[in-house]
Amino acid sequence: MEDLFSILIAVGAIYGFYRWFSSASSYSLPSNSNGLSNIRQADVQALRTLFPQIDNASLVYDLVQTRSIERTAENVLRRGRLAQPPSGFTLPSHLDVEPLTETLTASRAATGKDASNLIEKYHLKDKESTAINPSASWGNTTTEREKAFKDRKAKMILEARKKLIDKKKSEIL
Repeated sequence: MEDLFSILIAVGAIYGFYRWFSSASSYSLPSNSNGLSNIRQADVQALRTLFPQIDNASLVYDLVQTRSIERTAENVLRRGRLAQPPSGFTLPSHLDVEPLTETLTASRAATGKDASNLIEKYHLKDKESTAINPSASWGNTTTEREKAFKDRKAKMILEARKKLIDKKKSEIL
């Protein structure tokens, strides 16, 4: 009776292992098993809006890996870039997103591309840092506070310029 019980347990264990291994090896994944069917164009567009410098293929590949917009955004912020997809990776046509040319041109226009440096941008070419004395007190009106803020900013720019010039002079000598 003891032998029969151990034989039944052994046969059951062998049968269980056989079913487990055979089902894992013969399990066929659907044709879209690479995760591309789970990714929406809106997700890619949202990430593309946040990170226009990252190409679509890298965004989609990282979305396939992480399956989360938040994780992909975190990866870009942490590393500054995303890993390039493998050479066999193809971007499906439903995930193609147009380049953000109007957004890029608008952002370039907003940054003041016409001024090549801060001195020209803030019209500080003929001013000295000692000539600008921002008030140390908090202004009563918004215009006073705004003027004090601009003066502090101008003074910081001019002082940084002076330090850089002095540093360059000391390096030359």
